[in-house]
Amino acid sequence: MQLAISICFLLGGLLLYASARSRWAARKWADAVKRRARVERVSYRKAWEKGGIIDDGRSFAEAALRFSDGERTVRGTLERKGMIGAPAEGGTVMVLLDRESGNWIPAREARSHWRLLAALAGLCFLAAAALLLDGRGILADLSDFRMESPNGVGGAALVLIGAVLALCTAACIWGLLPAAIRPMAGPAGWVVRYAMGRLEPVDARCEGLIRRVEGEDTTVYYPLFSYAGPEGAAEWHPPYPIRRSRFQRGGSYTLYRDRNTGKLYLRPDRLDLLAAPFSLIPFGFFVLLTASMGGSAAALLIYGGIGLARALLP
Repeated sequence: MQLAISICFLLGGLLLYASARSRWAARKWADAVKRRARVERVSYRKAWEKGGIIDDGRSFAEAALRFSDGERTVRGTLERKGMIGAPAEGGTVMVLLDRESGNWIPAREARSHWRLLAALAGLCFLAAAALLLDGRGILADLSDFRMESPNGVGGAALVLIGAVLALCTAACIWGLLPAAIRPMAGPAGWVVRYAMGRLEPVDARCEGLIRRVEGEDTTVYYPLFSYAGPEGAAEWHPPYPIRRSRFQRGGSYTLYRDRNTGKLYLRPDRLDLLAAPFSLIPFGFFVLLTASMGGSAAALLIYGGIGLARALLP
């Protein structure tokens, strides 16, 4: 019991410290205004290896941004480590602008989670105080919890577990859904844009392959193309990995630019089109996983809420 109380107090203190630091860092941009910046140009500092391979971990990307604040136009450069995940030419980046100093920062970097950290710290302190005051009684209530004979402690535990599962479900949808639907939606989206006449061909040359290590045993490759952009020579790579054998360094290929947005796309090959229907299988597993977690979260929240209501209401 004493160990559990000590862990709750220690974890609460660490979360409270992290919340205070996050809040202090966010105060600098409290009065900043949010603006949408256009990526005019992207350049890379490449770390070349043998065989036309570029090491993404030792490379850098620089994006030239432009955005407006009233009648004033602001230009700047955003530097990122690694070429993969850098802003694409023609895309947009949300920034925060401090009008007094003229400084700006990507909105994602200024995002603060101090409220969430403070709430978690308060939860840890509350759990420590409850265990300190009546730890044995709480454990007894947890072991005696039944839906036909609910108590407040068991209901609160179910609500807490359900909330965690709900957050995990939201994280899966937010982080994994785009990758789950890309094998199916990517080729279909290209076909629809091409049929609508929105795509124009762009001659390009493959400069090499970007090698990125993901995890301990996974290595993926992204082809890097050079082409004639609106403001001169430019380079581009697709946002998803491609089979290493599909593109050869020095070869000539055709990219497709969306006339409305300026974004570039690769034409799907036969294997992409043939594999699109089979991507429904892993997508189905993803749907089952998220539905299972979401349903479990909803059930726990409902049962926990019923238990709390029965225990607290006469």
